[in-house]
Amino acid sequence: MTKVKTYLGILVVSGLLYAIPVFGGHFEEPATSPILMHLVGSLTIDGEGAMPGDEVGIFSKSGKIVGTFVVEKKGIFGDIAITGDDELTYEHEGTLGGESLEIRVWQKSTNREYSGGDIHISSPVRGQAIYTPYPGTLLQFEGETFYLLNIEVAE
Repeated sequence: MTKVKTYLGILVVSGLLYAIPVFGGHFEEPATSPILMHLVGSLTIDGEGAMPGDEVGIFSKSGKIVGTFVVEKKGIFGDIAITGDDELTYEHEGTLGGESLEIRVWQKSTNREYSGGDIHISSPVRGQAIYTPYPGTLLQFEGETFYLLNIEVAE
């Protein structure tokens, strides 16, 4: 399987600007869907802010990639758009409502992927703009929501 890198770009069509999403080389690009859950927040690996080029991948219970983000600013991730399944199509694009999600983090400098017990999530004290603190320690899909979340990676 060949992995394709997509870089951030700006496309101007009829005077309108369109942002092109950034996908890295470690996690594959997820399918698209109009049903989305959005995550932003802090990301630390062994107590230090994640570095640009590190990646976050969100996976469904069945192991399907449903969201990804490449860190651009030290210690910050997001907006990760997590795709839900569009019931109006025959294709299974993403995760189902209430389904548990798995977070994986890839550290570029060590070429190491972290998952399972290495990943801990916590909720910030308060939200910011349209993002509200994520209510819990087990990530579950809720369509059309915007959450703020801290992800800590520690062995």
